[in-house]
Amino acid sequence: MDKQDIVYFKKGAYDYSIQLKNGDYYLVVPASNNARGHKCHKAYVQHGVDIDCIRNIIMPMLVISKLPEEEQIEYFN
Repeated sequence: MDKQDIVYFKKGAYDYSIQLKNGDYYLVVPASNNARGHKCHKAYVQHGVDIDCIRNIIMPMLVISKLPEEEQIEYFN
């Protein structure tokens, strides 16, 4: 991602989001019960997040994803 690709950027105490010129929208959502209700196509999850959180909170967020199941969650450090 290049700075020239960014249309909108917001960073706050509880809100961190970026929208790109190609229409992609990234929203940082803490892995907690407060994340319930969000929907997404793909989730980027930090290594070490509790498996119960992934099963109960993150997986239900991916209901609109058309990606293959193995590509819906990407883990990072």
